Amino acid sequence: MDLPSATLLLQIALCVYVAGVVGSLLSLRHERIANLVGFGCATVAGALGIGAGVLGLTSGPANGREAFELWPSLIPYLELTVKLDALRDAEFKALVMAQAGRDGLIKAVR
Repeated sequence: MDLPSATLLLQIALCVYVAGVVGSLLSLRHERIANLVGFGCATVAGALGIGAGVLGLTSGPANGREAFELWPSLIPYLELTVKLDALRDAEFKALVMAQAGRDGLIKAVR
């Protein structure tokens, strides 16, 4: 079974973060549901971020290193892209930040 690329996991994690924000805002009047959606999506996105960091660190130098555009820019010659770099410090930072976010969520829920 082939593993997904680190870039794909990073894209999914960003989408889950956005879904958590939107879901929490839509269920603002119901506090428990908003907390469940927000913390749940952040936990899943943190786990996906950890997976992206680990895959980026363990994969080859050119595997899954394609850049993706966040959204089309309204300014010509300006692109908002995300790419995991070849020096692997981005994967390590993503791994540390995802673990720190997960730990913060565990403390906040308790």
